[in-house]
Amino acid sequence: MINFRYHIVSIVAVFLALGLGMLIGAGVLDRVTVARLESSVSGLRRDLSSDREQISTLRTQKGQVNALLKNLVPRITRNTLLGRQVLLVRAGGGQSWQGPVGDALKLAGASDGGNIVFTDRWSLADPKDAARLATALQTTLDPNDPAGSAARYLGSNLSANNGPALVSALQNAGFVNGSAPSSGTFPAPGSDVVVYAAGPNAPWLTAFVQGVDTHESTLVVAPSLDSLGTVDAVRHLPNPPKTLSTFDSAATDPSGVGCVFALRAAIDEQGANFGTADGLNYTPPAS
Repeated sequence: MINFRYHIVSIVAVFLALGLGMLIGAGVLDRVTVARLESSVSGLRRDLSSDREQISTLRTQKGQVNALLKNLVPRITRNTLLGRQVLLVRAGGGQSWQGPVGDALKLAGASDGGNIVFTDRWSLADPKDAARLATALQTTLDPNDPAGSAARYLGSNLSANNGPALVSALQNAGFVNGSAPSSGTFPAPGSDVVVYAAGPNAPWLTAFVQGVDTHESTLVVAPSLDSLGTVDAVRHLPNPPKTLSTFDSAATDPSGVGCVFALRAAIDEQGANFGTADGLNYTPPAS
């Protein structure tokens, strides 16, 4: 709000100063009018100075609050996810807000379950990609929704014996990139799944979430209310299971506390929608 006001005042002050100089140079204005305009410009300059001070103060306060949160939150979330292994899933490149979420999960006791990154090939822009998906997954896909049916099949088989083979086949076919944890099976059976979702909704990613959540605790995370993407689609699923949670404001929560408790709620079969949207709790009620 202050930034917006600051820019408006700046622009007005510049145009007033330019206009005043031009009119004085042309000899159009009398001295009384010139004095009034000069007074207005001086007032605007004082407002600008005051706004600069307020902005500086707010930035300092924000930094202090963020530092306090980073120090306190690990004490609040300690051992919340102890013994849980978390598989991180996203579509496309990583974004800056995702790092603090992963850090918060680790600080809460979760172990690394690896990463799966869906590539752009899921758009099936190449007509042959649907057949390649079916071959990689060794299953028959819905001809009306090949990407969605493939993603749902993958999600529902992540914890099955053939899960690692499916991920490996999709990697070889260029549909996913992945990084396995330092040890153990990838993906490991029983892993909790956190899906990073941003930008426009990808229907196949929603289908993947539906497939995963038939077997594993799942959290779908968006950076903000302006970029809900798949989170919004998941929130409109009929009769969502209690092992599914969403969180909508990860980019404005540098502590990651909201994501930690939202995932814990899914693990405890108390999954729900959390965040800053109207009518939602930021975190589950204390038990």
